[in-house]
Formats: sequence, structure tokens, C-alpha cells
Amino acid sequence: MKKITKKGFNRTISLTLILVMLMTVTVWASAGEGTTWTGTYKTKTKDFRAYIEYKWEPNYSKTEARLTVTSFGIQCMSKSKKLAFPEGSEKKAALSMSITPAWGPKVLVADRKNVRLKFKNAKKGAKVKFGSGTFIFKKGKKKKTLTVSYSAFKGVQAGAVPYAWQGSSRGSIKLKIPKAKPDKVKISLPASSRGSTAVATIHNTAGRNYKYKVFRQTAKYKTNSEYLADHGCSTCALTTVLNAVKGTKLTPDKMIGVIKSVNKAEFDENFSKPAAKKMPVSLHGITKVFDKYGVRYKYGTGNAKEVVKWLKAGDPVIMTFADGSAGGLSDTNHTVVLLGIQNGKVIIGDSTLKSEKVWGKDGLIKHGKLTVADMMSYIKSNNWNVATGKMFYSGPKDRGYILVKK
Repeated sequence: MKKITKKGFNRTISLTLILVMLMTVTVWASAGEGTTWTGTYKTKTKDFRAYIEYKWEPNYSKTEARLTVTSFGIQCMSKSKKLAFPEGSEKKAALSMSITPAWGPKVLVADRKNVRLKFKNAKKGAKVKFGSGTFIFKKGKKKKTLTVSYSAFKGVQAGAVPYAWQGSSRGSIKLKIPKAKPDKVKISLPASSRGSTAVATIHNTAGRNYKYKVFRQTAKYKTNSEYLADHGCSTCALTTVLNAVKGTKLTPDKMIGVIKSVNKAEFDENFSKPAAKKMPVSLHGITKVFDKYGVRYKYGTGNAKEVVKWLKAGDPVIMTFADGSAGGLSDTNHTVVLLGIQNGKVIIGDSTLKSEKVWGKDGLIKHGKLTVADMMSYIKSNNWNVATGKMFYSGPKDRGYILVKK
């Protein structure tokens, strides 16, 4: 039993080790709210040990805690003849690391791979790093558990003991997560949004401020004005959200260069077409830019309750639909940002202006008329393929929505 005290908080760590073809490390940690600290947990063994290096932020936001695993793997601690592998020798090993974040699926953190262990002459202190990951937990009364599991298998090694390294190593870190103290969503909208840009501010339940600058796609830009005027709705939506969640200061014309950097081949193919046949960026293309900047997201399931819950938490939704003429939004395929929800009606960041008879002073930011169910009805597609599609819109399968988090 080892006790560590830091800044008035006690952390009790229990390490249990069984190393007879099986090595297990279990870590219990407790930390006070507001504390940020780093730790390295490792088995104590003469020959090999497992280690986990991480940063724990129990108060990452008002409703979330974050665990960042910077490195985990196996470290050689011996030069004994039994473990002295020949120069350049290898052992096969398979590793899996898996956890489900409280807010979404496993896609963000699943890490499964086959690797090879390489210890030149079993050099003391040599490490084999398997990987790393960032894990988000919802605050609450219940415990959440991250389990890191290893499985190593013997390989053929001439001149070495064939059973020098085999078996498995399993470890878990159990963290006490503080109780959430969420704020209510606070919304600030402009009196009029019929200019070339408009700004809405949403203070979400996680205590973060999203400052959404919505761009008019027909405004004058230094480059690509023709493309943006005809096909720029999704580029404008992407720019609005990326700026809000990552603090970038891009404009839609500069975003074109970012999109090109993500997939030059598809970009060149699309932009080589005549102006009228070019296509807007698809939801799949938007997520590729999000990947580049480390934005968290998940694909929608077609469930209106899911969207309502997301917007009530103060987080954005990017949606591509087919026909929103009933709400005066579009008579063709169009992409907008759902910024929030107020009195059951969505707040929409839209790169196009519509009739003042319908929307009054609402231009780029529209609110007070449409529900989430209305927006869902405009998608008009039951065959979504937004997770595996192309960078640019190619048909009804590209309609749908993505839920975005900072």
C-alpha cells in the first residue's frame, strides 16, 4: 500500500502483482475536484514490469473529467541470462485498449493492434510503448472504470529461452469522478443577422462558451467566391463550428485550403468540374477536417430525441437535408448548423438569407419557428452513409447529421 499526498488531497494506490506467466496491476486512485495531476503506475518486478503514464483532470469541465494516457506498455528491468534475448530479436505481442466514453461510442478511443517486442540484449530500462489515448467521463455519483489489457505470446527465438516472455498482463485504473455542477444553457442572439456575418453565443452545460460566427456564403471573399456562392453552405457551416470549438480564426475561403490539405485527390477531382457541377463538402468531408483538428463528434442515428438532448446541453449539430422549403430554408440540398434550442424551437446558423416576410430580421441566424422534428423531416433519406462516404456530396446517402463536442 502506498499513499501519496498532494495539495491537500490524499490518493491511495494499491498495486497487486502476480507474475507467474501472468502479470496484473490494479490501481485505485481518488482525487479532489479541481486537482490536476500526473501519475506513473507500474508493477514492481525484477525482470519486467508494466507501466501506465497518465494525466488525470477530474475537473476538466463542469460536467466532464478527462484521463489522458500518454504512454503504456512494458519495460525491461533485467540483464539476467535468462532474459538476454539475442541482438535484434523479437517477440510477438497483441494489445487491446478499450473504453466507452459516457457521451458516445467507442470510436474515439478503441486501440487494438499487433506489435513486436524488441529488447536489444534486454537492455535495462528499455521500453516497448503500445499506445496512448484520451478518455472523457461524465461526472456523477457512479464510478467509471478504464481497463487497459495486454496479451503477449511467445515467438521463435534461437538461442534464447523460448518461454522468456509469454502470458498476459492486465491492468485497470479506477478513478473517483466528482459530482457534476452544471450551469443552465445561456443563449445570446443578435437583434438582426442580415449582414455578411452574424454572431450567436451559447454557454453550454459543461461551462464552455461557444461563440458562433455565421458566414454568408454569397459575401465577397478573396478566393473561391464563385464556388462558395453556389456550393459553400457546408464550408461555411464547418468554418463556423471549427472556429467556435477550437478557437481557429478561419474564413470560408481559407477553409477551402484546409479541405484541400485533407484529401487533395478528391478536392482536385471536384474542383476540376465546371462551376455548376461542383459539389459542396459532405458530412464525411467535414469529419475529416474535424479529425485533423482533434474535434470530437459522432454520427447521428436518426433519433430526434438524441438531437434535442444534444442541443439542450448547448452543443452544436451540423445537418445536411434535402428540402426545407416548408420552413423557407432551402428548395435543394443544404447544410446548416443547429446552434441550440429555445422554447422547443431550434436556433439555426444558416449561410443563406431568406425572405424577411418569413423570418423578419433573422437572416444568418434563424430561430423561433422550427422544431427538431421539422428539421429531421427535411433529411428525407433512410439510407445514410455519412460515415464512409466521399469528401464531397454525392447523393441522398450523404444527408443526415453529426453531433459535435469541443
